[in-house]
Amino acid sequence: MDKNVCNLFINTDKVFNQGNIKEDAFNNSDVYKKFCPKGGCSSNYDRLGALCGYLLAELPKLNNNPKGSEDNANQNYEFIFMWLADKFLKISRNVSVSLNDYYEKFIVSNGGSFNCWDTLDNKEHFKDSNLSIMSLFYQLFMNICSAIMKNEISNFELKKFKDTDYDYYQIYDLISTQVSNCDPYVQLLINFKKTYDDYRELAITKIPEDEHDNIYSLACSPINSNDDQPELLFGSNGCKALHEFFQQMFQKRKPKRKPRRSKYSSNGEEKHKEYKKDAQ
Repeated sequence: MDKNVCNLFINTDKVFNQGNIKEDAFNNSDVYKKFCPKGGCSSNYDRLGALCGYLLAELPKLNNNPKGSEDNANQNYEFIFMWLADKFLKISRNVSVSLNDYYEKFIVSNGGSFNCWDTLDNKEHFKDSNLSIMSLFYQLFMNICSAIMKNEISNFELKKFKDTDYDYYQIYDLISTQVSNCDPYVQLLINFKKTYDDYRELAITKIPEDEHDNIYSLACSPINSNDDQPELLFGSNGCKALHEFFQQMFQKRKPKRKPRRSKYSSNGEEKHKEYKKDAQ
């Protein structure tokens, strides 16, 4: 994984406060503003769409593969989808919806659009991916970036490695236990695992042998796809079942509305006080 790619996302994330983009930080950057729609960026979603366009424009400049490489383009789009999922989820906290459902419901239905959205059609099936799962992938991506950026092999620190390695193990394990029946997620995880394993193997050469047992105990097991319809992408039965699980989970988490008493009492007098639940 290219450190410049990591830096691009890390620096872009600095203009965020959770799902909200800091207006001053955004407006002070001509680089971001040139991706605004006609009339400028007047809303948080306008600014989010502009940053999406900025990332898409910058990523091709940073990859090591030959210019125009299909692998480059595909990975760029995957990074963008993870990044968008992370931002959408921080705004809505709705773990049940796909990126496309969110985009249509909260952006298009309110008269908005992202200039970058149609460009992402080159990897269109990821628009049907789940916000919560793709947000976890973005966390994994950031964890790997943290490892290779903050703890380079040439200046290796064991304490830093143990912290990031444990975090990676937890996120990887959480994702792998959920997605084995959905091939597009499995392929993403395989690619990330290969990247981190390459770094990890080099790191272990810097670690004293008496620490090796502890380090090897956190080695992540390979993941195999159990999706028997991989050609259907997110339309496979395995992917549908996984996404339905998240929908059901969200429905269970939704707070129930407290019942309210009638506006009028039995003798017809209007009540002026809100109903309060018995403290007992």
